[in-house]
Amino acid sequence: MIRILSLLTFLLFIGTSCKTYQLDDLPPKQLHFGSGGGFAGAFTSYLLLENGQFFRKDGLNGTFEPLDRVKKTHAKALFRQWETAQLAKLDFDHPGNLYHFVSMMSGDTTYRLSWGAMDYPANDAMKSFYESCKKMIPAAPPTK
Repeated sequence: MIRILSLLTFLLFIGTSCKTYQLDDLPPKQLHFGSGGGFAGAFTSYLLLENGQFFRKDGLNGTFEPLDRVKKTHAKALFRQWETAQLAKLDFDHPGNLYHFVSMMSGDTTYRLSWGAMDYPANDAMKSFYESCKKMIPAAPPTK
């Protein structure tokens, strides 16, 4: 009997610790990043959740499509990097013809940074965080 209770407790823990979110019911804390602009106005945006779920959206009117998950520990580390770099304290909105952005949603508050204008270079913390975000993007599956 104790074994059965232990197994049920373990399965309940596993089930609740690996929650999968749907796009219409996302958690309040979300990391968005991406880039866009240019002559064609192309735009790619990514959404990462702390549980490792990853999504991609192409175009301003596109919808987010799921990508392969990343390790939860890696996702949480990226969220911590945002906090450690104190990016929420920055006020930087200088997109250029080609631009990059990062934004953190936390409850009802969204912190957004964008850069690309030649006269307003991004600081090292912003660029480093953006590079860390890009490294998290799952590799595309091989084409056949």
